[in-house]
Amino acid sequence: IIDAMLDLTDRASSDSSARSWIVSGITKLLAQLDPHSILNLPSAVHDLLVRYQNSRSLDLQQSCYEILALSKNPP
Repeated sequence: IIDAMLDLTDRASSDSSARSWIVSGITKLLAQLDPHSILNLPSAVHDLLVRYQNSRSLDLQQSCYEILALSKNPP
């Protein structure tokens, strides 16, 4: 499911709000699969977050920065 969602981010190339929803969905799925998954982000998810952390969309940018920060410094 997560791989399919990663593919959707490429299809939503001009819609940053769709990308923001997809990133949020991926994060929620990872949290449900394994509570510690935020510590061990799959490389494809990490690459996606790094790619969009400098997005023009502030919502998407903030989500990416927050998830990456949590993966480095868990609560």
